[in-house]
Formats: sequence, structure tokens, C-alpha cells
Amino acid sequence: MEQQKTHPYPSSVRTVCYVTLQKVMKESKKDDAYTWKAVENLMQTTDHAHQCDIVNHILGDDHRRDSILPKETLYTARIHHDNRNLLVSGIPRLAIRFHDVDHTADQFLGNAFRHEINLPDKMLPTALLATKE
Repeated sequence: MEQQKTHPYPSSVRTVCYVTLQKVMKESKKDDAYTWKAVENLMQTTDHAHQCDIVNHILGDDHRRDSILPKETLYTARIHHDNRNLLVSGIPRLAIRFHDVDHTADQFLGNAFRHEINLPDKMLPTALLATKE
């Protein structure tokens, strides 16, 4: 999108779209064009998380004048999967998230605050304290 040319995301962030590639419906005769489909528990794990680039967005026409809810925006994204670029349209905002690029989150900073947590042995179960010799 044009906005990314002038205001790109930081290099430590990647865009991830939650899509079940087995369940998307083919939209046209193009092999790599699909429509997003809601599936139960889609975003519960990262199994369906794929790195993606947002191509464009469309404001939905489901907005009512008597509603305070905003129009739903649906996105089209290029999904990177198995060395292929699949174009998926109709992705709701809830299915798009930002993830940290591996080893770039604050917990990996050299000056991140860490210290040992000392617990008395009697607070831990004996099975956990038993060591195999």
C-alpha cells in the first residue's frame, strides 16, 4: 500500500495473516487467488499464521446510520507460503496481527532486567526436585 512507502513498519515487525490455506475458496480461475473463510479456532495457535503483505483494503457496506460501530474493513493480502505468493481477499482486521521478528523482542536485549527467583525447596513438589542419577 502507498502508506507503507512513506511510513514503513520497523524492521523488527512482520505482518502475519491467519488463513487456513486448505479451507479458502478459490475466487477466480487464477490458481493463486483465494477468498478468506472463517474457521473455528483459527487464531488460537500460530499453525495458520502466515507472513503476509497487505495489498489493499475495502470498506465494508455493513455500516448502519443508527450504529456506533465502524464499518468493517476487509483486506487483500499476499500470503507467503511454500515459496509461493497466494493472493487472499476478504481478510478481516481481526485475522491480521503484528509479530516480532525472531530474536528482536525486548526480552532479547542484553540490558533486559533478569534475576534469579529463589524458591524454598518445600514450595516445590518432590517429583520436581527428584533427579535421575
